[in-house]
Amino acid sequence: MALATYTPTEVAATVDRILADMLAGDTPLTPEMTITGDLRADSLDMVEVAMELELAFGIEVYDSQLDVVTTVGDLRALAVRLLADQDRLAKEAAA
Repeated sequence: MALATYTPTEVAATVDRILADMLAGDTPLTPEMTITGDLRADSLDMVEVAMELELAFGIEVYDSQLDVVTTVGDLRALAVRLLADQDRLAKEAAA
């Protein structure tokens, strides 16, 4: 689905739900929380998070993109950016 289908708030909520289900449990998430520190995710956890993002949004998440993600806010921003890129590519293909 394209970014136009999701608001940034909906993207953040979906990212947070994925992180809560996989790592945080009932811990409230903030954009500043570190994924490997505060949430104690390892590289396998990050691969699983990427797979869940791909399923939830219909996007492709590459390892190189995850390498720069350190916080919950970074992950939210990555999802928004990937959805926007997907939307832009779809519009270009349709033109």
